[in-house]
Order: sequence, then C-alpha cells, then structure tokens
Amino acid sequence: MKVIIASSSPRRIDFLRKWGFDSDFENAFVEEIVFKDKPLQTCIYNALVKANKLCLIHKYSTIIGMDTVVAINGTVLGKPHDIKSNIKMIEMLSGEKHFVITGIAAVFSNTFIVNYVKTEVLFRKIRKEEINEYALTGEGLDKAGGYAVQGLASSFVTLIRGPLDNVIGIPVFAIRELLDKINKLNKNI
Repeated sequence: MKVIIASSSPRRIDFLRKWGFDSDFENAFVEEIVFKDKPLQTCIYNALVKANKLCLIHKYSTIIGMDTVVAINGTVLGKPHDIKSNIKMIEMLSGEKHFVITGIAAVFSNTFIVNYVKTEVLFRKIRKEEINEYALTGEGLDKAGGYAVQGLASSFVTLIRGPLDNVIGIPVFAIRELLDKINKLNKNI
C-alpha cells in the first residue's frame, strides 16, 4: 500500500528517509488552526485535516498527517511569524518547563486513527543577548515554539523527558505504530 506523508518540510523528509520511510511527501496546503489553551486538540485537529485533505486526492493511499505544537502553562505556541515573535517565544520558555506535542493522523479510505506524542522539555534561564542572537539566526522561524532542539537551541535545554525525535517534530516510532494499526484494520475490512 502506498504511503503519503502530508509534509513538504525538507527536514522532516530527510529525517524520515534516513529512518527507512519509502514514502511520497506532499504539502496539504491547509491553514492550521490554534485552539486557544488546547494544545492537544490543536495538533490532533491539524494533523487530521492535513491527512483528510490528501486522502480526498489519493483515494487508494494511506496518508499520514502530523502537527507539532509547544505548550507552556496551557498556552499554545505554533511557529513564530517573525524575529520579534521568535524572541517573545524564547523569553516565555526561558527557565521554564514546556511540552512538545505532536498529533499524528493516519487515514485510508473511510478509516482513520489518531494519536499523539508528548515530551517534556526544560530550558535553562537564557540571557537576553543569547535570545536575541538566536532569533537573528532565523533557525527557529519555521519551528513550533520558535526553536530547533537539533540546532543551536540545544544549548538551552537542561532536561528532556520523553522521545527526542518528537521534539524535532518527527516521532518515528509513533508513526510506524499508526501505520501498522491502519494496515491491520484495512486487512480486516
């Protein structure tokens, strides 16, 4: 069965290919919605919308949609709009515990399964100059929470409790689990 992953992120594509995913990748071009103070609902909803949109186009393929958010004290942080909002996000996270949550949806025909992965991350107290320097690199502009744990922001982290690949935005084991489940369900239909 053909698998299409609803993403055009070069980072995500490269990472999944390294893990042996022989999938097609396609941008679903959906407008992501943030439900105020509801991080889990936000990422699951957006993952499902992405998968459903491509499922309408590729009726005989399994579609995987994903969405990653950062949540701090119930507030949902998506991707920063600009350097100024990136600075604000890192200031919020400085010295604080937050959660990275990735919603995953697998859709085939009339069958869908959703799941999520949640990882706790603690940042050290970050100096204002460091925050400004980091934001000016632009590294965090296309990342939930405004940072890339696999990049320069790794120096901000003092604790990760849960899957690191989820903080990168690509929970490989959870994706494989969902694919296995949807394949089993479809064999029984």
